[in-house]
Amino acid sequence: MYSVLYVDDEDALLEIGKLFLEQSGQFRVDTIDSAPAALALLNAKTYDAIISDYQMPEMDGIAFLKKVRTSGNTIPFILFTGRGREEVVIEAINSGVDFYIQKGGDPMAQFTELTHKIRQAVQKRQAEAELRAAYEQLTAAEEELREQYDELARSEQLIRESEENFQSLVESAPDAIYISVGERFAYVNPAMVRLMGAGSADQLLGMPLYDRIHPSFHEGIRERVRVVVGEHKPVGLKETVYLKMDGTPVNIESAVATFRYNNNFAGLVILRDITRRKQDEQLLRESGDTLRKSESQLKRAEEIGGSGNWELWLNENAFEGSVGAQILYGLQGPAWTLEEVQKIPLPEYRPLLDAALRDLTAGKSPYNIEFKIRRGSDGAILDIHSVAEYDPERNIVFGVINDITDRKKMEESLVVANREYTNLLDQMQDVYYRSDMKGILIRASRSLATLLGYSELAECLGRRGDSFYFNPADRKLFLEEITRNGSVTDYESHLRRKDGSMVVVATRSHLCYDAAGNITGIEGTFRDITERKRAELALAESEEKYRLIVENTRDIIYTLNTAGEFTYISPSLTRVLGYSPADLIGHSLLSLVHPDDLPTVREIYRRSIADDYRSPGTESRVRHASGEWRWLITRGETVRDPAGNILYFTGIANDITGRKQAEEALRTVNRKLSLLSGITRHDINNQLTVLKGYLAFLEKNQPDTSSGGYFTKINTTATRISSMIQFTKEYEEIGVHAPGWQNCRTLVDAVAKQVTLGNVRVKNDLPATVEVFADPLIATVFYNLMDNAIRYGGKIATIRFSAGEPGDHPVIICEDDGDGVPAKEKEKIFERGFGKNTGLGLFLAREILSITGITIRETGVLGKGARFEINVPDGSYRIRGEE
Repeated sequence: MYSVLYVDDEDALLEIGKLFLEQSGQFRVDTIDSAPAALALLNAKTYDAIISDYQMPEMDGIAFLKKVRTSGNTIPFILFTGRGREEVVIEAINSGVDFYIQKGGDPMAQFTELTHKIRQAVQKRQAEAELRAAYEQLTAAEEELREQYDELARSEQLIRESEENFQSLVESAPDAIYISVGERFAYVNPAMVRLMGAGSADQLLGMPLYDRIHPSFHEGIRERVRVVVGEHKPVGLKETVYLKMDGTPVNIESAVATFRYNNNFAGLVILRDITRRKQDEQLLRESGDTLRKSESQLKRAEEIGGSGNWELWLNENAFEGSVGAQILYGLQGPAWTLEEVQKIPLPEYRPLLDAALRDLTAGKSPYNIEFKIRRGSDGAILDIHSVAEYDPERNIVFGVINDITDRKKMEESLVVANREYTNLLDQMQDVYYRSDMKGILIRASRSLATLLGYSELAECLGRRGDSFYFNPADRKLFLEEITRNGSVTDYESHLRRKDGSMVVVATRSHLCYDAAGNITGIEGTFRDITERKRAELALAESEEKYRLIVENTRDIIYTLNTAGEFTYISPSLTRVLGYSPADLIGHSLLSLVHPDDLPTVREIYRRSIADDYRSPGTESRVRHASGEWRWLITRGETVRDPAGNILYFTGIANDITGRKQAEEALRTVNRKLSLLSGITRHDINNQLTVLKGYLAFLEKNQPDTSSGGYFTKINTTATRISSMIQFTKEYEEIGVHAPGWQNCRTLVDAVAKQVTLGNVRVKNDLPATVEVFADPLIATVFYNLMDNAIRYGGKIATIRFSAGEPGDHPVIICEDDGDGVPAKEKEKIFERGFGKNTGLGLFLAREILSITGITIRETGVLGKGARFEINVPDGSYRIRGEE
């Protein structure tokens, strides 16, 4: 037997469905009237399948399906609904529904199909689960086998790579390498072939080893072999003489090791040609005499040039200096201790010198440093420049020092002269500048930073010239002009200040040349002429403004500055929006625009400024002086001067409020017609399905007299259908008649006579002069409020209507002393279909009120009674006689 969960907001459908399904004996059916409750039940109980309606309050069938699938539950899910639209079917399939069955038609055939679909979906899901388990076992076995194979492949690859790397290393080694087996060559690398002068490796392979070694070294080689092989001791490097194929001797330095080669005991020998080194050693010995002869000449040269050289023997911490070094440092003798030398530089240079020496010996950076010393012989302060190189093999540092005291004094004098020149430039009121061939600013007066709003001149130096232009492309025009003529006078340019604002300057500039006549850059001065240009622009603005006013005398004509602030508004502003022009001059246009329309207005204004976009007509809501919102359509454009600079933005606005109200009314009517068709089609279809179901049971069970209960249910269902049809009639009337001023006290009194009140008293405390601008069906709102209070208020005695202003807007209050509304239902009671009767009364009330912007909400306290507040917007509430 399969367990099934059936979800529908229609109790009658749940009952008839349970009867049909359980009569076969194949199913056990649990019913529940909402999707949220079903989700909670699924957490506590397991089912084989789910049947769900589509259109339900709180959560519809597809949302319920998505919640089930999102939780990871793959339970078969059948959507059983009266909604047959294609988009609903597609969304259900995409969300993971198993079957989709539409209500309506013959109940017996319909529930027979439902029974078949449930069995089919459950059996399919069980088969999928078994197949999935088998596949998972197969996948696990396959994965284990694949891991074992991959591990074996990796091992084989590592072996191949190791062999290939060793072969590549030996074949490409610069040193000669050979393997000897039984005192014969068994392997030689290419370097060995070249060293021996052989044509190929084949000439050496198999040859006796000693044929290629000078006879005078045979005994020594045999002794090394005995030590390595017999005593298993390592031997160091040995200098030997090998013989090339043509008998030419080669000085060799060799190393040897033993190993197994092709299952034979073998020797691995590495040879390095040291012929060049031997020749260098001989040359070094021969040059010793020459070097000693030139020492006296070097000493004289050092004395004349103020230089010296030194050697630092790091292993012994010993320091040797030439005669020139001795004179510069003021020390006696050629050899000094490291401690003596380290005292000569001024103390503040000690860390710098130590770091430079460490970096040199570590190979990080060369030794090239300037420092000051106090000469030991007379205490004189000297500037020293030293460079050095490091010999890592001997661990010796060799360096040269030079006395640069005179050069440093000259540099200081140059710095002083440059400072005086800079001070002179900084006194200039006009701006001096110079740029190189790349357009980089290399010198300027302090007044440049002041003019462009920079705190320091350093912020300007080193930047490209076009970066100072308001429009960088303008610099190209300037360069073309000065290149063509060699100089410019009173040339106007637009520069950008640090804050982004523009400054206009007039420059006198010329090309700079070097001694060979090559252009090296541009030099010149310029001054600020922004105020003069502003005066010229103001005149142009005045002329342009006068032309627009003359040509456009209707509606609102206005101009804005680049900040979007009004600079001119025509007198028609008062007639359209109720302001005087003086009220808005200097204020932002955006301060009047409705918040929902601000993004559109901002984008149009931005495009007008950036791209000279001309809007064909922008519709937006603008605040009237009275506080109401008026619809305007605006057309405008950006006005620029001959140079393309923005002067201002001008626009013309037309009042289209009447047209927009008509459009909104039409949209409201269309929306209500669409809603009507959806409501009636769904709900009436459900009720007819119930009727047909019960009739089917009557036909099957007649002439059993117990069928009387079914007749009662059929009668109840028919009554509900009648109520729904009555709702469609009332809803069609919404918006048909134009809204008008309604006297609420009179309407409440009239409606109270139509409602069956019983023992309930209606207390009408609304002022006799209070009127609201609303649809004539507002009387239906008051009727539904009274009817709901009597139906669901419990022990209710009084219903009271009153007026108040608890917030920003006037409020009409309907309250009773009944049971009240639970907090979680305060918004749900206005939803279509919520409630124990038709579920349409309060939904209809909210729709009627919304036509003129009126809202309704429930604010009562549970146990003390319900309280409905009807909030009336500004302009829709008045006291008769004050209008």
